[in-house]
Amino acid sequence: MLRSSSVFARYMLPKSVLPLLACALLATVGCGRPATEEDCRMIFDRSVEVEMRALDRSDTETLTKKKAELGKTFEADLKICVGKRITDSTLACIRGAKTSEELGKCGK
Repeated sequence: MLRSSSVFARYMLPKSVLPLLACALLATVGCGRPATEEDCRMIFDRSVEVEMRALDRSDTETLTKKKAELGKTFEADLKICVGKRITDSTLACIRGAKTSEELGKCGK
């Protein structure tokens, strides 16, 4: 589902950015509701924000640029996300997470 880790090296982001998307959604199979396009975009955006903040690169301009760059790269993955099962508690956890570790615990 997710592309090679070379993308993360190219964008200087830890490997945990988008695997969080898969983990959050796969951990909720069998419960919750189908994820919407907005849910999937929020998970992606939040993951990028948390990772960029960890790199001290969280100014608005940099975040906007990285989201656009990575959004193009992972467009197919975001489409696959739509319709997967997710709970409101998982989404709330992702919205409130401040670190990669906290993101990784969402949906478990």
